[in-house]
Amino acid sequence: MGLLMSVAPYALGAATPSGTILPAQDLPWRHDTAGHPEQTARLWGDRGSGAAGVLVKVPGGWRSGARAYTSVQHVVLISGRWAHAIGGHGAAGNEVLLPGSYWLEPAGEVHEDRCEQGSECIVLVYAPDRVAAIAPVPGGQPAANTRQVGVPVVLPASELKWVSQSPDVPLRLAALWGRRDEGHFGELVRMPSGFDSGRHAHTGNYYGVLVSGTWVHVEENGAGADQELGPGSYVMQPGRGMHTDRCKQGTDCILFIYQDEKGDVIWPENR
Repeated sequence: MGLLMSVAPYALGAATPSGTILPAQDLPWRHDTAGHPEQTARLWGDRGSGAAGVLVKVPGGWRSGARAYTSVQHVVLISGRWAHAIGGHGAAGNEVLLPGSYWLEPAGEVHEDRCEQGSECIVLVYAPDRVAAIAPVPGGQPAANTRQVGVPVVLPASELKWVSQSPDVPLRLAALWGRRDEGHFGELVRMPSGFDSGRHAHTGNYYGVLVSGTWVHVEENGAGADQELGPGSYVMQPGRGMHTDRCKQGTDCILFIYQDEKGDVIWPENR
């Protein structure tokens, strides 16, 4: 990302007894820097001390300028049209990315981002470590001894590799980072129109942000049953909490999921 998000705590929104359901229209947006257009909504964790996920919203036509940060950052485009230039120019810089696109920005890598004219952009940013800006030297580059360059990745939505979750489940998955069988992974899940998961749970917490479609997430106590969630909505489902996920009839739903433990399914009879 081409900006540093504030790490000050603020209200996340209404929490259910077992988790958090936050419709897009209720996201706690805030301006982190007076006079700057960027807004953030903290979802989980604390970027000032460790792993965290935030949403960032910028207006159409916004440009970040060249930046670099101390932690690797995983970014998923939720809405709008985006361009991500590696090295502040060149690679992937002229390719317009659509919702569902993903990029990995290594620690110390200079990059530049922009939101195309026409509509605002929202991105989900996950960093596994504390995030701080690397001060640039004259010319806009970070000091050489701060660079920790890995291998950047830019994956347009059109190039996602979708695979079936299992032969008897109609969900399709697109891996972004990490491994489902180990935990600390990010993926996109495609739920077909009209899909109903049935009651189930997962070993670990999951953090979900809707990219497209209309999603209904029902907690074990019934919370969320009457709430249709649109793109940008956020759900935190604690591990081992029974819940049901549905995709409203009409169009498929694409959901970003991060889980801190393995990506399994626990049915009620095996709880």
